[in-house]
Amino acid sequence: MDLKILQKKLEEIKKMGFVETHRSGNTGIGKTLEDLLKIKENNIPLPDIGEVAELKSYRKSAQSMMTLFTLEPLPQGGDRDRTLLDGFDFDAFKKRVKNDDIVADLRMYYRPDGSVRNHGTGFRVKMKKLDDCFATRLRLI
Repeated sequence: MDLKILQKKLEEIKKMGFVETHRSGNTGIGKTLEDLLKIKENNIPLPDIGEVAELKSYRKSAQSMMTLFTLEPLPQGGDRDRTLLDGFDFDAFKKRVKNDDIVADLRMYYRPDGSVRNHGTGFRVKMKKLDDCFATRLRLI
């Protein structure tokens, strides 16, 4: 899928209005969007949308952090941003880390038998600071 096709599909989804989530919890909005775009959930570190982009979605009102660079996978309706962030800026990323806007997230599972399993390491970013890590921001629809 190229950028023009993605924009067209997002316009079609927007016209649908409110769509009930296909999964409960924080990952529901991403799963629903992937389903509507006919993107197979894969949890691999490659672009979801052809060679265009890795799909990331969240509720605009979310106060939590978004996971970046990892293998781990409320309000109704309304207008939402559909934005392509491009040109990852490593210096801006480092600045966000220093300001605690981005944190390393170590996920461990404590088993009932007392042993511990590593569930992976990822970076999490404050939603409102995500744009700061990229050189360009293109509104898709």
